Amino acid sequence: MPATLASIISDAAARLDAVTETPRLDAEILLAYALKMPRALLLASLQDAPSTEHFETLLERRLAGEPIAYILGKWEFFSRTFIVESPVLVPRPETEHLVEAVIENVGERAARIFEIGTGTGCIAVSLACELRNAEIVATDIRPANLALAERNAIRHEVESRIVFVESDLFANVDGTFDVICSNPPYVADTDWNSLSITIRNYEDRGALTSGPDGLDCIRRLLKDAR
Repeated sequence: MPATLASIISDAAARLDAVTETPRLDAEILLAYALKMPRALLLASLQDAPSTEHFETLLERRLAGEPIAYILGKWEFFSRTFIVESPVLVPRPETEHLVEAVIENVGERAARIFEIGTGTGCIAVSLACELRNAEIVATDIRPANLALAERNAIRHEVESRIVFVESDLFANVDGTFDVICSNPPYVADTDWNSLSITIRNYEDRGALTSGPDGLDCIRRLLKDAR
């Protein structure tokens, strides 16, 4: 008898238990992606037994530690879907608090906002979507990151209100801003090997580590921001 979706999810979750803190959720997301159906529909069809040939390939990638965001090629941030590619840092839910803080600070003002280390562009694009009177400059030290961020800006139709600049912090940016925001590297170099393989093997170390105590980049930001 062909395996049902319920049994496939259960088996996959058991295999993923050593890799992730959310094994069943990961299994459901990957299986829904393999079957090209919404997760809600998958959960309503657990007794079905369709062909899931592509699922095993996706599962093997996750078992090797690859983040789901890279497998799917997209990830949700601030209720919007962003294109994600390795090794650009995967948007974290806690970074949404930074977006919320900027929105609260700016309100309806015609503010100039400067984001440093844009990565996928999730912060700058979210702010452009939410703050229609804002002018935004977003920088990154890596050209490939800027190209990805611009694709996300186009995806959400805010490319005309964000200027992307290749820059090491403030190096190539002039002028004054109402807000300077960043999700900078903050992990101590010595802590790198203690991070999960999901991070160490796939994400950009330069976006995460910053000197012996993890504060090198933050010190530079504070020193030069004025």
